[in-house]
Amino acid sequence: MPQFSIDIFTNVINISLAEPYAALLNGITFGKDIPPYLNLYQKFQRTGLLHIMVLSGSNIAMLGAMLEAVFGFVHKKIAVILTICFILVFAVSVGFEPPIVRAVIMGAISLLAVVYERKATSIYSLVIAGFVSLIFWPKWITSVSFMLSYGATLGIILFGSSNSKSPWWLTSELRLSLAAQLFTTPIIFLYFKQLSLVSPLTNILVSFIVGPLMFLGLCIAILGLIHPALTIPFAIIATGMLKYLLFIVNLSDLVPYSFISI
Repeated sequence: MPQFSIDIFTNVINISLAEPYAALLNGITFGKDIPPYLNLYQKFQRTGLLHIMVLSGSNIAMLGAMLEAVFGFVHKKIAVILTICFILVFAVSVGFEPPIVRAVIMGAISLLAVVYERKATSIYSLVIAGFVSLIFWPKWITSVSFMLSYGATLGIILFGSSNSKSPWWLTSELRLSLAAQLFTTPIIFLYFKQLSLVSPLTNILVSFIVGPLMFLGLCIAILGLIHPALTIPFAIIATGMLKYLLFIVNLSDLVPYSFISI
């Protein structure tokens, strides 16, 4: 599928939301770069939230969940095949990047395991995804994006599960945030010589709205192709969430000595 296909959806979001909210929602939903004139890139970087503006496995997981719901009326095997096919089309249209490929492979394994009534172990799925990725894209072994994606996923698998032995005061959002950053923070500091000291806090404060924003972004992008009026309620809710996101980013960016750069 040609690259312009994604622009069809991002243009709908541009029409439905005002700036900078349209740009932010396109970033969260489709991984579109933040326009330089908005002067937001550095703020997201300093507050440790730049990763939510990049396509990741979360986007694939959200798309997969929506597709499963759409195809829920057909036979389970057919629904899984259709879901995997649509996810592959999406992956091709946005480009094969390490986080996307990892999520597609792991998602496909999980879906097929459900169909054939087998148990898919996350750590094994991650290893298989990494092995397959490096067979087709061996240069990814030195890719920072590859390391960050697999590092974050490994941290979540090992320490982010609700079954993991963690103190009672670690909420699910806090546990997932800290687990993902356990392996990614050293990688970021090693390669970029940068460290956001407020990143754990900012991620906790905004992580609960990222998933809903992805969902709203996909709803707006799809429904807007049918009729612009259908996007209005979703756009209003998304704008409110994005205002909260910007409030946290701007407030956290004011904290002195919160960002280390060597």
